[in-house]
Amino acid sequence: MFAIAPVLANKASIEVTTRIKAAKRKLMLYSLIGLLVMTAYLTAVAALAVYVSATYGLVSALMIVSASALVLALVSWIVFEAYHKYKAEKEREKAAANALAVSAGFSMMPMIVKNRGLLTALAVAGVIAVAGSTRKQ
Repeated sequence: MFAIAPVLANKASIEVTTRIKAAKRKLMLYSLIGLLVMTAYLTAVAALAVYVSATYGLVSALMIVSASALVLALVSWIVFEAYHKYKAEKEREKAAANALAVSAGFSMMPMIVKNRGLLTALAVAGVIAVAGSTRKQ
């Protein structure tokens, strides 16, 4: 039993090292993508300012572009806050359902402990439920 521990530790350390290297590669890739997207965005904003300045003048065009960006930021913030409230509500509902299930389980404990067949069936069902929930992930 103990002879396998160094082998398992070595395997785990190799797995961790591999995952860290993959995470670093992803970070570099996403940083590059973010930089390129930001460059494209800034170029588009500059092109919009030049286009609008032909109609309204330079100062007015810059004011229009900056006001548009502020409105877009405000809308994004409102959507983000709504999503955050939605997720918080779902978490509260999930916590309440879990608390109810735990409470029901504890209230059934005396009956389960007295009946050995029911205790065995519930233990098997619990193992199957845990195995099924880990397989879905």
